[in-house]
Amino acid sequence: FEVREYVSSSEYRLLPLRKAPKEISWGSDDDALKRSDFFALQDIPLYQRLGGDNAIYSIAETIVRKLLTEKKLNDYLSSISLMTLIHKQQDFLKTAFGSTNQASLPAENIREFYRLHTSPELDEPALNRVIEILNNTLTELEVPEHEVSKLISALYQADHA
Repeated sequence: FEVREYVSSSEYRLLPLRKAPKEISWGSDDDALKRSDFFALQDIPLYQRLGGDNAIYSIAETIVRKLLTEKKLNDYLSSISLMTLIHKQQDFLKTAFGSTNQASLPAENIREFYRLHTSPELDEPALNRVIEILNNTLTELEVPEHEVSKLISALYQADHA
């Protein structure tokens, strides 16, 4: 490539161009290079990204509806009022998704924490079914897949710890 330098209106001379060095990183897993979080969403808690209290209430209500249609769970949930169950699920989701006014999720007892927010009488197979319903509901409601996976694997890992 060359650039013409005009000395006067009728004369010019050619100047060589040099290519500026630029390092290109192909196939990098570095988030800074990929700019995968352009809008810095990772700094905003999932609770807020989903829509706050109204969204969490809707998610909790959907989960509770599915729990109550599950015949295997009737014995565990029949003694709990509908609103109490919704509020317990809502509290769990707020904590799990980083609501600003909730305590952080207890990593070592997350499974037991969720059991208490559903029904303390749940045995292990019933709790596994509740977690499965939670997973399916969050996926159906299009909660980001990596966030759902992180929560569900934490709930299952606590079982095997």
